Amino acid sequence: MNVLRDMECSNCLGTFEMFQEMDSPKTFVGMCPVCNTEGTLERIYLTAPGIAFGMISGAVGGSGFYATDHKSSDLIKGRAIEHKNKLHGE
Repeated sequence: MNVLRDMECSNCLGTFEMFQEMDSPKTFVGMCPVCNTEGTLERIYLTAPGIAFGMISGAVGGSGFYATDHKSSDLIKGRAIEHKNKLHGE
């Protein structure tokens, strides 16, 4: 499976994108499309990979988290009391 990766040339420090196999090495000798010379090409990360929890703040609006990401202790206590009342028929 080919994936699009960001690459950097060791000769000109130019960056470009190229398709590579998933298991390809991080560095290899190849032709740079920026300076048109053969040199060491290295895979780089222009954006840090990570996990976004909930909504990204400002992208859609809101505080940046879903309501289910964290429950307040008052809400948890309230639900526990409701459950207790249901068990005892109150």
